[in-house]
Amino acid sequence: MRVLRNLLIVAGVAAAVLLPASAASAAEHLGLHSMDCRGITAHGEGLAANTTLHLKLVDRDNNHTLLERNVTTSADGMFKTRLSVMLNGVLSIRMFVTDAAGGEVGYADHTMEKGSPMCDLPFTGPGRGSLVLLGVALACLGSGIAAVMVGRKGRRVARFSA
Repeated sequence: MRVLRNLLIVAGVAAAVLLPASAASAAEHLGLHSMDCRGITAHGEGLAANTTLHLKLVDRDNNHTLLERNVTTSADGMFKTRLSVMLNGVLSIRMFVTDAAGGEVGYADHTMEKGSPMCDLPFTGPGRGSLVLLGVALACLGSGIAAVMVGRKGRRVARFSA
């Protein structure tokens, strides 16, 4: 009976010591959200307050580093930042998070369905040179209309003088 009571006391003390530590780590969250062709949003919460963290975004298919950036957590232990990077043809990315000393805080993954990489098509919308092309097209159209008008005017003059 005494042995059973002692085991219950030891189990209770162990649970009291271990549960707060696991609850603190469960509150920590790192994530990648809102992926599009030009970047992805990195988010973290439950971290140490006012801490500088290093984010490293890696293409998991070829282990190529896409972007590195430092962020500082808020007083609540949160950060949210937009990582601007071209993600054409990328299927799977991982964000590594380390502290200032280089210790690993955690990582987050984002994976697209196999065979459907994000943004594998070229951009088809208006680009930077579209205004120049529009100007050239309007100039060509105007010069064509002017040439037709001059040609008609010349025929009318020739018809009346004959």
